[in-house]
Amino acid sequence: MAGPRKRCKTKTCPERFTRPQGSRREYCERCRPPRQKPAAVLPLPERPTEPGPIETATRKELEARNRVDTTAGAIALRLARDLDSQLLTASQASSLSSQLLRTMAIATEGAPAAPDEMDELAARRREKARGA
Repeated sequence: MAGPRKRCKTKTCPERFTRPQGSRREYCERCRPPRQKPAAVLPLPERPTEPGPIETATRKELEARNRVDTTAGAIALRLARDLDSQLLTASQASSLSSQLLRTMAIATEGAPAAPDEMDELAARRREKARGA
């Protein structure tokens, strides 16, 4: 169904045209401005090839608990590598970091922690107490 007749928006054009119903057309076919080209598609950013500080720390923690070869460990390493990317927005980095922390909690759940200096001192104290 045709809409009302309308005068072309260009001031020098005397043409009148029938605007289709539901259309917002304001120019005749001759004066119509050129259509805009679609925006250029940017290539996706490449993932870093070298391990960054977050991936290195994640791998170190997973290796200390012997969990690198688990599914959750592999996912945590993938998230850490993506988090090391410099091209992330703040909201993307925040989302990835919270997901990495949740995945690390699952990956390291129930795994014994690597002994540190305090554990070694406590073990020596127990041995000394048994021997005395």
